[in-house]
Amino acid sequence: MKIIESFKALPLRPKQLLSLGIVFALVIALPLFIWGILTQRFDIRKKATESLPFNVYENEFIRVWDSRVFPGIIDLFYKQPSDWRQYNNVVPIAKVGGVWANAELDRATIETTLVSNVNNTKTVKYQFAKLSNGAHFYLMMELAPGQKSVKFTVYPNEDSAPIEAMALGNYYGLAQLVKYISINNQRFEAGSYPRPAGGNYELGDFYTLPSPTDKTVKFWGEGYIQKQFVDVPLTENDVLQTEVRYYSWLPEQPIPGYNWFETIAVTREPFTTEKAVWHFGWEEQPVMPSPIPTPSASPVTVPIPSASTPTPTPTQTPIPSPSPTPLPWQQTLKFKMKFEGVEDDSANGAKVTIRFVRPASGFDYQTTPVGVTYTENGIYETIVSFISLPGRPPSIPVVDGYAIFIKGEKHLARKFCYQTAQTIRCSGNGYIYIGATNVPSIQTFDFTGVGLEPGDLPIQDGVADTNDFGKIRALLSKACSQLSIEEKATADLDYSGCVNIRDAFLMRKTLEAKYDEY
Repeated sequence: MKIIESFKALPLRPKQLLSLGIVFALVIALPLFIWGILTQRFDIRKKATESLPFNVYENEFIRVWDSRVFPGIIDLFYKQPSDWRQYNNVVPIAKVGGVWANAELDRATIETTLVSNVNNTKTVKYQFAKLSNGAHFYLMMELAPGQKSVKFTVYPNEDSAPIEAMALGNYYGLAQLVKYISINNQRFEAGSYPRPAGGNYELGDFYTLPSPTDKTVKFWGEGYIQKQFVDVPLTENDVLQTEVRYYSWLPEQPIPGYNWFETIAVTREPFTTEKAVWHFGWEEQPVMPSPIPTPSASPVTVPIPSASTPTPTPTQTPIPSPSPTPLPWQQTLKFKMKFEGVEDDSANGAKVTIRFVRPASGFDYQTTPVGVTYTENGIYETIVSFISLPGRPPSIPVVDGYAIFIKGEKHLARKFCYQTAQTIRCSGNGYIYIGATNVPSIQTFDFTGVGLEPGDLPIQDGVADTNDFGKIRALLSKACSQLSIEEKATADLDYSGCVNIRDAFLMRKTLEAKYDEY
């Protein structure tokens, strides 16, 4: 009562100012306070899961990670004494109507589903997009606790073309990891084979190896012994093949100075449900094979493409001819993204810059501002293209390990470490692969899982702070019709044509002295 009486006793002007202050607190300050609490709580949840990669399944010894740097690939990591190390990956290939297709070369996306987790035995479904030859299938993965191997079973989809032959191959034969192969207690050494001709961007030589009577092939260099084995013995039409390489694929990669085995694959032909199981794993026990047999004098022709190469499979019988003029490398990259607070086409034509960073090689390139186009469901996209001069390497080196940063015209730079499905902030080096082709092709990056945060307003300085908020606050009292084009371009964060409390809310979400994620 005393408060009310005191208020009534105030002169008119103080009462008006106090009333205005109360209204401001209820209409602006209180909502901002509630918004801050909610967004802070969500940030805590995000930070709690930042260290957990998506689509990763593991036991004590094996980690399985699909689409980590490129579609169509399932990477295998093996547990080291203090960390995980990638030893290999698995790439499905299938033959339909005499034509082979490769999941990596087709950039087949993978839809991953955890089917069950009973007593820590994980069953995961990897549904691959239909390949270019009509093969359509999914893999069921079983990873049991305490096991140093993982099991994959292939199942054709109902709409698949008839699959004549199938292989799940190891295609990540790093030079230092795969120097030797053991089959039937015989050791094959990559260094005993003739050095493959050619150079960068060229395949090595393919050889057919003896069928393992114990259904197991082992291969190693430094570190662990890797193995691949099947449930059903190989028949006379089933083939075990390997690719011997000497030159690295990418010019920027050092040539190791010796041969190594790049590819190891058990091909099942004809492909049947009984022969649809492959196992991949490792062991620490030493291998004591018999002396090295002499390899055949010449390599065999093979229909299996090398999945570590982004070029089509060469013809089986090369025809000598004069060296043609090399075609230029093309890199057409499509980026999909969202803007926080924008659900429609209001931001159509807005500008973003795209920065490619690969710390391992020091590569760092940023585009000039490019416009975005609205598609649907709050998603915008833009395309950037690079074409190299004939005979020159691609403008952006073809390799993995990239992080890509997208920065909007009123936004903080957002860091993306994965080509698709990133839903949380990432730290450390990226895992993005960037390819190149000699024919028109588009590589798509789906960055819609994490929106671009508004806050670094023009003139941008790389930070969202109170100076930026002051630009919004100074325009809150202006009617939409009174705002100039420059004022809208500066403070209209949701591209509505007005500067209002919604823009203030969006600014509050990124106000806590947040910096670009460079």
